[in-house]
Amino acid sequence: MSAFMRSVWKSAKKTSKKAKQALTGAFELSIFEKLRALRLEIAKENGIPPYVVFSDKTLKEMAENLPVDNEAMLDVSGVGEVKFERYGEAFLALCRTLS
Repeated sequence: MSAFMRSVWKSAKKTSKKAKQALTGAFELSIFEKLRALRLEIAKENGIPPYVVFSDKTLKEMAENLPVDNEAMLDVSGVGEVKFERYGEAFLALCRTLS
């Protein structure tokens, strides 16, 4: 593959990623930012990177659905029993205040 074709391919891949991100989910940015701030606070307290707490994808889904009970929180992609036990209650409390 020529250098020109590689650059075209890379730029097409980047564009499609950006387009995907813009089209995925209908969440309010202010809610997402509040969830990110909570994630950062929890990550700092535990000395871990924020993405270990929850991924951006998980936070976007939370912002979109605003779960208000344990069952709804566990339905969010990326929230399992262990992460719910560790961090779920804090996020659930914030979602309740935002809904």
